[in-house]
Amino acid sequence: MPIAVGASTLKSELQAAQNEKPELERVTWWQEPGLRKLYWWAAVLCIASATTGYDGMMLNTSQNIDAWQTYFHTPVGSKLGLMNASYQIGSLVSFPFVPFIADRWGRKLPIIIGCVLMIFGGLLGAFCKNYGMYVAGRLFLGFGGSLAQMASPVLLAEICHPQHRGIVTTIYNCLWNFGALVVAWIAWGTMNIPNDWSWRSLTILQIFPALIQIAFIWWVPESPRWLVSKERYEEALDILSYYHGNGDKNNATVQFEYREIKETISMEMQYQKNSSYLDFMRTKGNRYRLAILVSLGIISQYSGNALFSNYTNLIYNSMGITEQNKKIPLDGGKTLLSLIVAVTSALFVDRFGRRPLFLISTVGMVLMFLAWTVVSSVYERTQDVKSAGYPQVVFVWLHAVVYSIAWSGLLVAYSLEILPYRLRAKGMMIMNLTVQAALVLGNYTNPIAWENLPHHWNLSLIYTVWIFVELLFVYFFYIETRGPTLEELARIFDGDDAVVAHVDLHQVEKEIQVTEKETTSYVELPSIYTTLTSVLLLFTSLISSRTITKPTSTHYTCILVMHFHILPILLGVSYVLAAPLNVSGHKNLPNGLITPSPSELETIEENAHGTLPNGPTPLSISEGGIVSLQMIAMNAMFEVSFFDALIENITAEVPGYRFASDDDKQFILSGLEVILAQEELQVLDSNNHLAHFGIEPMLPCQYSIPVNNFDAAIEIAVKFTDVALGVLQDVVERYALGSDFTLARQISSLIGEKGEQQGWFRIMQGKVPSELPYPTTGDVHFAFSAVQNFAIPGSCPNVHTFPFEPFEPLHVIRIPGARTGNVLVSFVDHQNISDSSLWMTYINQQNLPVVEPLQVVTRTGNEVVAEALFPYEAHEMNGLTIAAVTTTDGPFVNSYEVTKVTLAAPGLFVIN
Repeated sequence: MPIAVGASTLKSELQAAQNEKPELERVTWWQEPGLRKLYWWAAVLCIASATTGYDGMMLNTSQNIDAWQTYFHTPVGSKLGLMNASYQIGSLVSFPFVPFIADRWGRKLPIIIGCVLMIFGGLLGAFCKNYGMYVAGRLFLGFGGSLAQMASPVLLAEICHPQHRGIVTTIYNCLWNFGALVVAWIAWGTMNIPNDWSWRSLTILQIFPALIQIAFIWWVPESPRWLVSKERYEEALDILSYYHGNGDKNNATVQFEYREIKETISMEMQYQKNSSYLDFMRTKGNRYRLAILVSLGIISQYSGNALFSNYTNLIYNSMGITEQNKKIPLDGGKTLLSLIVAVTSALFVDRFGRRPLFLISTVGMVLMFLAWTVVSSVYERTQDVKSAGYPQVVFVWLHAVVYSIAWSGLLVAYSLEILPYRLRAKGMMIMNLTVQAALVLGNYTNPIAWENLPHHWNLSLIYTVWIFVELLFVYFFYIETRGPTLEELARIFDGDDAVVAHVDLHQVEKEIQVTEKETTSYVELPSIYTTLTSVLLLFTSLISSRTITKPTSTHYTCILVMHFHILPILLGVSYVLAAPLNVSGHKNLPNGLITPSPSELETIEENAHGTLPNGPTPLSISEGGIVSLQMIAMNAMFEVSFFDALIENITAEVPGYRFASDDDKQFILSGLEVILAQEELQVLDSNNHLAHFGIEPMLPCQYSIPVNNFDAAIEIAVKFTDVALGVLQDVVERYALGSDFTLARQISSLIGEKGEQQGWFRIMQGKVPSELPYPTTGDVHFAFSAVQNFAIPGSCPNVHTFPFEPFEPLHVIRIPGARTGNVLVSFVDHQNISDSSLWMTYINQQNLPVVEPLQVVTRTGNEVVAEALFPYEAHEMNGLTIAAVTTTDGPFVNSYEVTKVTLAAPGLFVIN
């Protein structure tokens, strides 16, 4: 297989990958609620990079503080080299653990462990009593920082929307400069503290990024790719749909991503169950990946940048700049410029491509080092600070600018892109191992070379030649990766041998274009945790400030400015994230239900435009009639809870529930308030009948219906009203069979009321009010199971009174739409029933149940994924379909007979 390298970036593999990249729907992230939240969590992950940048500049900045030099007796040579290298040594020790933890227990656990170790290391360094404690603190910082730094970008790349992956992952490593900038400007504020806290404060503040990250990491979504690798498919789909599709599981982009991830990882696992480091040597494509990973680590850290980051004190002294109040602002200015350039380049990484940025950056570094070498040699001869000393500062800054064009951000982003899932964590470990090895080598040898070479410019000349060699490697071996998804990039390296699933986006779109939007069950962060985190940050910083002897006003100003900028941001984000975007049930129902006062009942009746029935009470009731009353009460309480929460969201103008005009808002609220009151009357009427026969009233459950916008809420309402219309038909039949004629007439009128509600919901969707001439029939058992799917386990006080248990849930993953095709479902089979004894039974309209055999059955433990034919054309199966997995193929004459042999149900879907 030919490899597409360097100037030949349009060879067959690269061209094929670019040609096959999916044309996914373009989205604007700030207009999408799911993506707004996702990129807040992305910012939390990026803290790891800023933390590394903070440490990368902290020791260098500390060297510019006179009190630090005095405390450690002006370390030079190997002693200074060990102080610098101790962080990298700690990182190297951690490397074997990161891929093992990340692949086995998830991407988030290494971040949590790393933050804990960084907090300990920061405290150890800040309160050190001697050189050894300081070095030990840096060892812990390196160990913990490496855990977080290696896992965070992997998780970041695996949760990002495909459209934004390149930009977001490139920005990740750019924030190294942000951490470096923070330490530079904090040092400017603390350098005048007249004691050791001028440098100890820099060290203790290292713990705050880790505190922030560990406070928020619990709510960052886990990698869908990792979840799929552990066969936790529903969780993976929930996360993808919640963030990439605003809760819609049938969004085209979500379905494309989910299918490609699932099928590709499945193929990788079939190809090789477990990955190892030897895999990098087994194929030509993997050897090519390995060469690029090693080169990324070396070039990014051994191109003179480490010399400027860790030894600027020596460099500034050699330029004739010796005052600390000049060195620290120079460091801060250079870092700020690097940050601006790096982030700007990251924003254009998908427009210009990766390879052009690498080439521009590396050519620039060669030219800047060449110029610095010339000016440095002139300064050593003349010692003229103005003519040859200060110009060196210009070239040091320009080197930082050109380096930041590519190597700040693309170091991590490019590494992530070229690696397949099963090698991603291990590949990142190899890249980071090379980074730390290059840093250890540079940090230990740079000061020795600086002191022992005949002239300082000799070292810059060596770097000039070395960077030119790096440029040749970049030109001939770095390829363009812009465009394809993470899975499809494997084609560039592996050609025909690539383990990549082929998912046709156009086919996906055809399959879902007539599919009802299905909302995810994923639930996110409550606001109290975000608010408490903000309070914790302020409290801990003030406590730390009290330990400083005679702090200056500048020190207090730095702390206050930091927190009064950060706190409003965190509190504002907490409001956006914590708004009740999920419509959840309330244990306390509105208007005094279950036992309203006379005035509350009067309010309900006024809102409902009618009163409770006052006709004669039935003299007797059948056993089936009791169950029916209980089911009507339970269903009505569910709807009361649902509509009450929906009204609250609209009234509070929660994001996702806002309308173009106040008139629209008031029109919708007035309709929902009538429907809410009607459901409240149904609860009261059903419980009154139960009480008349000496049966305890039904009490509310707590429900969780995670929708995040008005349209999704109305779709849920449509589906459950369809179910209610079906089950009320069953209830009428039960009453008629039991001679409960009074109740039968009442339920018949209730069916009419439900039909009117359904018409209103459909008008809200822009559809005709009436869907079908004969709505789908149902059964009490199916309705009971449907409601229980939304009830929080253990929260229903009366569930034991029903003569049946809820069925195992049947999850409908894919439907063919308004055509004949296969339905894809998943369910749990604790009985291990033979595949040949399982059938898919469809209940649609007033027709006899339709039975089809299960096909393509895949079992993982008790979890079953299967397909079954959906014969749309043969039966005109429009409207609500109730699907059930049954243990016989019938024949069935009604839905009640289906419930007798049902294993998993109900799977609900609507075709309009």
